[in-house]
Amino acid sequence: MRIALVHGFHGPGGPGGENAAVLDQAAALGRAGQEVHLVVTPAGGLLSAAPRRTAPCPVTVVTARDRSPLAALRALDPDLVHVHHAEPGAGRAWAADWTGPLVATLRDPRPQAAAGMLSRLAA
Repeated sequence: MRIALVHGFHGPGGPGGENAAVLDQAAALGRAGQEVHLVVTPAGGLLSAAPRRTAPCPVTVVTARDRSPLAALRALDPDLVHVHHAEPGAGRAWAADWTGPLVATLRDPRPQAAAGMLSRLAA
């Protein structure tokens, strides 16, 4: 199965846990015999060379002005797209135009909540 992992990589000094989780997932999928390709949408428009040096799979860096990975994904034609933390750098609007299977991992619920706030009510 050809799997594209889409992630807004944070540069040096940024959060490292998300980056590490995506690289670990790519490595695990590769060990399981899957064809993995990392599509990087640089957070804030900046990207260090780290993902290219440390990724256990091919890497495509999205350079489109709107940072949409759609063109890169169409060229790769994956069986599945897994978006990690769809943030402003990666955007979300492109997903409506993607016609293939897509799953998303959202680690921070605040951007998905109304007014950027997540409230829990106890009964």
